[in-house]
Amino acid sequence: MALAEIPKKRASANAGGVVYTPRPLTAFVVDRLLSGARAPTEARWLDPACGDGVFLVEIVQRIACRARLAQVPDAVEKRVFGIDIDEAACRRARRAVVNAVENLCGPQDGDFFVTNVRVGDFLELDPGADGGADLVVGNPPYVSALNLSQEERARYLRRFQTAWGRLDLYALFIEQGLRHLADGGSLAYITPDKWLLADSSRRLRSFVAQEFRVRSIDRFDRHDLFPRVATVPCVTVIDAQRGRLAPLGASIPCRWWDVDGSGQPITDGAVYRVKAGVDGQPWVAAAPVRPSSPTARPLGDFVERISVGMATGLNRCFILDAKQAVHIEPELLRPVVRGRDVLAEELAQSGRWMLVPYLFAADGSSPELIDLAQFPGAQEHLERHREALEQRHCVRVWGKAWHDLHDPVTCDLARRRKILLPDVAREPRFALEPGRVLPLHSAYYMLPRADAPISAEHLTSVLNRPDIAEELRRRAPTAKSGYRRFRAQVLREFLVPLGRPEPAASDAA
Repeated sequence: MALAEIPKKRASANAGGVVYTPRPLTAFVVDRLLSGARAPTEARWLDPACGDGVFLVEIVQRIACRARLAQVPDAVEKRVFGIDIDEAACRRARRAVVNAVENLCGPQDGDFFVTNVRVGDFLELDPGADGGADLVVGNPPYVSALNLSQEERARYLRRFQTAWGRLDLYALFIEQGLRHLADGGSLAYITPDKWLLADSSRRLRSFVAQEFRVRSIDRFDRHDLFPRVATVPCVTVIDAQRGRLAPLGASIPCRWWDVDGSGQPITDGAVYRVKAGVDGQPWVAAAPVRPSSPTARPLGDFVERISVGMATGLNRCFILDAKQAVHIEPELLRPVVRGRDVLAEELAQSGRWMLVPYLFAADGSSPELIDLAQFPGAQEHLERHREALEQRHCVRVWGKAWHDLHDPVTCDLARRRKILLPDVAREPRFALEPGRVLPLHSAYYMLPRADAPISAEHLTSVLNRPDIAEELRRRAPTAKSGYRRFRAQVLREFLVPLGRPEPAASDAA
């Protein structure tokens, strides 16, 4: 497997994307890759962003466990390769591998492993140039499109099928790594879990589901597994089985993990499922709800809309306390509720109001942005913030009026009956609100359907059941350690049992 003539570019990506992997996580990723892959001594290995060589050293250890010590140096030199754009990191990686082999097998020649770690940009490497790798493993750089130059972004959009929207380099490394796999090979990366759900990864999910087989997904309950980096990781293992694909939309096993005091991943043993459709829809991890009734329906069938609450673009202007609110015309004020104010079956009072610069018809429809000249109290207040209001994205880019809200206003949402829940919380909490308050961006709202099979009161009660709440919590992505983010994609597909829970056997007796 040759790695000659690898272009060295993307210096900014390296500067912004270096996140070296702790040793227990490295071992975990390699373990997941090898559960079902070919023997490590027979495979050609590649770490496409090898950094200081932590994965390469782990590979050496796995080869040493399977081969006689006398064979280890030859197997490592013939089968283990790394790439990185950081020349200093490549030197450290080579030295780390040499040290690992010499600790096992004694001194090696001075040119041992010299050409196996090359300086270059993996994203610029022709997938057909090296004959393919059997096992691709690593922790690719996490670099948002916001940190790429216009030229870099344009080049990636041309080069990669999955590049779209707010791309991140780790997503491109997934596509590039898969294209480098030999037939029957496997890839295991540890990446942010956002790619399973984010709209910007829609093309990536579709590409993976159509052309490869996802063997497993492992997700974590922590956002602090990497030193000084707040990101929620997942480990994905993908097999290249061209011509032997699993059925489209196949169900993928998914496990949730935490770590012990030494950083070693530990799991509760539960296996959840992910339906990986080829249409690019979010891959939501879920175990089947086990209601007493054999019938269960997605939560989206019970409501006409699931959405996050209102964003203003400048809360210090539009969100008012009681002293500020007395100077604003009452018809423009709505009491607000935050995510923290949503309790199970009830709401706490926030003591805050939103200035909503709209007039509505009597039924809450036909929103119309106000003429400020007719509302001197609101005008005086808004004028004090005009400079900051005009700098908002919705004004500069979208062309909205300077005193408008950031989000589109389609109805008098405060007057609509709705079920509320926090956007981020340790446990999901649902409260039915009769139509008096306006949810802010830290809360989600659901508008019940009039023709739903159960009432909004019954639905709220079911969602607050401990077993149902726990099931939903396990589905939701991790926001930070101990907290989950209850996204619309997760809520919409969540199965709600129509029947009441049956009593336990001991209760029935």
